[in-house]
Amino acid sequence: MRQDHESKLQVFDSMEDSVLVTDEGGSVLYLNSAASRYWGFRSEDILGHNAKDIFSTLFESINFQEIHNELEQHGIWRGDLKRRLDSPPEIWVELSICRFAIPDLTGYVMTFRDITPRHFADAERKRLEDQFRQAQKMEAVGRLAGGIAHDFNNLLTGISGNVALGLLDAEPSYPLYDVLVDIGRASERASELTRQLLMFSRRQIIEPRVINLNEVLQNLKKMLARLIGDKIRFQMHFDTQLWPIKFDLSHIEQIIMNMVVNSCDAISGEGFITIETRNREITDESSALLHGVKPGKFVNFVISDSGAGIPAEIIKSIFDPYFTTKPIGKGSGLGLSMVFGAVKQHGGFIEVESELGRGSAFTVWIPAFEQENERRSGDKNKQDAIPVGTETVLVVEDDTIVRSMTVKMLKRLGYTAYEAKNGAEALGVAVKLEWKIDLLLTDVIMPGINGRELARQFIQTKTDLPVLYTSGYTDDVIVHHGVLDASMNFLPKPYSYQQLSEAVRKSLDRKKK
Repeated sequence: MRQDHESKLQVFDSMEDSVLVTDEGGSVLYLNSAASRYWGFRSEDILGHNAKDIFSTLFESINFQEIHNELEQHGIWRGDLKRRLDSPPEIWVELSICRFAIPDLTGYVMTFRDITPRHFADAERKRLEDQFRQAQKMEAVGRLAGGIAHDFNNLLTGISGNVALGLLDAEPSYPLYDVLVDIGRASERASELTRQLLMFSRRQIIEPRVINLNEVLQNLKKMLARLIGDKIRFQMHFDTQLWPIKFDLSHIEQIIMNMVVNSCDAISGEGFITIETRNREITDESSALLHGVKPGKFVNFVISDSGAGIPAEIIKSIFDPYFTTKPIGKGSGLGLSMVFGAVKQHGGFIEVESELGRGSAFTVWIPAFEQENERRSGDKNKQDAIPVGTETVLVVEDDTIVRSMTVKMLKRLGYTAYEAKNGAEALGVAVKLEWKIDLLLTDVIMPGINGRELARQFIQTKTDLPVLYTSGYTDDVIVHHGVLDASMNFLPKPYSYQQLSEAVRKSLDRKKK
């Protein structure tokens, strides 16, 4: 290099960033003092060497063809590169290359800047943005699912209820008896689908009770064994000192069933499925690693299998609604999304570990329940007999079919039943009856006055009036985050003749105590 050229390049010595200058062929002509300090280079060791060879020793995964193409087309290239090091911490560098031309000399100026803090800040921001977008997507689909389920539950209530009324008057020899039975079975399957939609959207009203997960699993053991079959080895390992949890019993059973079915489908031929329970505690330190999960005591149950495993690129999608890797007709894509929704609604979370060809392990974390004074129960007390009565019931329901069917059922049960299609009409009926009403049975979500507000107005006039709420959906009107108050009478839609009779009788009898 001529002396006058070298003197012109001395201007780069005032820069804090590392600078290399090469000729058109890539041979190093100059490096500034910052480059010597940062990289540990001596001029005599670098000058005359090809920059491509130097970069190969400095950086991981550098794409020289991409750099060449960009420089040919635009005369400039910029990218982030990871520095080769034998040990952590990672170091990231921003490299900028641009072509220059001065009298008698053309070449490239290469500027290096340490961006390690910025790189990790950008990576964390991208992770948080991805989480936020995923949460928005899940919330949007959840709202859609909840809205669909709300309307569909009204339809199912009318279908299943009228089928039940028809079967009460039909003998098995009646020509349409079998048709009614098939319609009833189909409505039950449709009802299960809406429950899955509501669990995913976390819009289903839940009735938590204190339970021991070991007991739940023990009660399901025979059913799970039949479901799994003979070719798959099935084992359970229980922590005998397992803490209790407060969870909706039907939900925890459905979660277990769904996850076991998922594991079965992942196994081709022989294999194993293992369920393990254990106590775990999240500390302040581990809470930070779990993205803000509150510290405390948790109960784990882990379902592991020897199946095909889940590809890393789709693990983040497996809880999405309607996402499935199963063939058409073999899965709705709602199983794991329902599990996700139900666990989140109860304050828990799920971890997934999987490797292709080596199976999967799903760990469900559920907050432990620490108030031992509440009675534990794993059974639902159900009466086989249909409870009846003679009291007066006012039914408030905006859906005509549901309202008509409910009134017919109540009259069959011996009650005197009146009806109203909204809150304003219900208040008018009450006045005409001189408030001689023994029970208010009201839908929760209605146009105008909602069920909770209507009940408040009724109780202002008749303070001892029991109220039975009914809904197929929750919008936090009668619940807190989907969890029903233990003192509240609630009948979820769709409901059967038996369920209506029990809920009405229970609400009336609770008043007498």
